[in-house]
Amino acid sequence: MYQGSAAAAVTTRGVENPLDLNQMLDALEMGVFVLDDAHRVVAWNAWIGRVSAVDRNLAVGKTIEDLFSIAPKTRLSRAIELALKTGVASFLSRSFNRDPLPLLDPETGHAVKQNIAVRPVPGNDGCRYCVVQVIDITKVIDRQNFLREKMKENETLAMLHMAGEERHQAILESLVEGVITIDVEGRIKSLNRAVELIFGYERKELIGADLKILMPEPYHSEHDGYIANYLSTGRGRVIGIGRDVQGRRRDGSTFPMELSVAEISTGEERLFAGVVRDVTERHRAQDELKEANSRLTEMALYDHLTGLPNRRLLYDHIAQSMARARDATKVSPCCSLTWTASSASTTNWAMTPATLCWSRSGPA
Repeated sequence: MYQGSAAAAVTTRGVENPLDLNQMLDALEMGVFVLDDAHRVVAWNAWIGRVSAVDRNLAVGKTIEDLFSIAPKTRLSRAIELALKTGVASFLSRSFNRDPLPLLDPETGHAVKQNIAVRPVPGNDGCRYCVVQVIDITKVIDRQNFLREKMKENETLAMLHMAGEERHQAILESLVEGVITIDVEGRIKSLNRAVELIFGYERKELIGADLKILMPEPYHSEHDGYIANYLSTGRGRVIGIGRDVQGRRRDGSTFPMELSVAEISTGEERLFAGVVRDVTERHRAQDELKEANSRLTEMALYDHLTGLPNRRLLYDHIAQSMARARDATKVSPCCSLTWTASSASTTNWAMTPATLCWSRSGPA
């Protein structure tokens, strides 16, 4: 009853309106509520109900101070009083209003950043009402903060770039790994001193040249396809992965190298940065280790004077044969070995599943 009479009092005067006040207010993408001269709610739209978690039926008839626990001397309460008593409108910006309404976005759970407009409205009943508009500026503030941070970041990057370009180049030049940047056409844009030392070229010979100049076949012929495939599919055999490949020096000789490639964006063009490491010494050390292991194996299994297999190798062969027999037939193998030990004596070996049994026969 209270809601209907109050709502009718603040409808547009002299115009027959087919919609009631609540329907019109619910269509707004902002919070709107109307107060009478006693600060009681007479209209409450859906938006303010959603972010305040207070249903319209509960809000109407209650004072705004009761609903939000607003202290008497806050800027909002003074603005409401000013509008009702003197007919003066107020605008409370987020930065000015230190006591915003406790509103939460139901989707994110974050506080709603808000500007509040308070306006007096004369009613048909001769009373003065107060319309309070709550404008959600969360996205605007977040966007401003984002842009502000990006501006700071860009300013910092620009300062670092201007002040530290020479220092960064000095760091690159001091690296033992080669660093090369190329464009999407495979043209070399920049390189450090290590690239010159690894490949034997001077810098001026490589700037603007196709990266294929540093690759032997089949990489030389396939390189353009690597880039085209990555640009079209986003998947690469080297880009973003890294692998061991072959490099080609200026004299035509090849060598093993470790290559890691990553895509970089300067904001102006699409580039790829490659880090090259000559692993010739590492491969040589691995080969030497394999050779040493092979020599040790030979010393362990063959007699170093005669070059004939020793007992260790025999045992290994027997164990391997037994394992193959078990896997193939599921039957425990048995073998007998006979050889001359001394004085025409023989030694017979008989193998059982659990033990290796032997008996010796010959002259007493």
